Amino acid sequence: WAAVQAAAHPRLIVSLPLTSAQLEYRCHVKPPKALEWIRTLVQEAKALCGDVEFSCEDVTRAELPYALEAVRACEELAKAAAKPSKAPKAKTVSRTALIVESEKVLKEKLGRRVTISGNDKKGKLTVDYCGDGDLIDLVNRLSGNGDDRR
Repeated sequence: WAAVQAAAHPRLIVSLPLTSAQLEYRCHVKPPKALEWIRTLVQEAKALCGDVEFSCEDVTRAELPYALEAVRACEELAKAAAKPSKAPKAKTVSRTALIVESEKVLKEKLGRRVTISGNDKKGKLTVDYCGDGDLIDLVNRLSGNGDDRR
């Protein structure tokens, strides 16, 4: 995962053989245990990356019922991952006069763009800066060590 996580479109591929012979020879497991592996590996990959592919190796020589069971297991995991979250969205506070005025005062005081957003429980204050020198200037202003004549 570390090698691909910074990619523009990262994808993890889980690949296991589906024939009994290949499972026993290469993975040292019987087909029922391999189904557990498939579920576990796909779930773990899905937790890391939104784009996960399961590759069935040697599927044309696998027993059809077992191959279908493996594919169905992956389909179930994909459907479960695709279901939207039922969590309620946080209620956004309208841009009150206080927020608008606070942004204006902070912009004048700090000399840069300031954005305030939030909901009824908490908020977020964003202060833009350009480069290390500007950040140092901002920190000095906020700590009272800077020039307030902007």
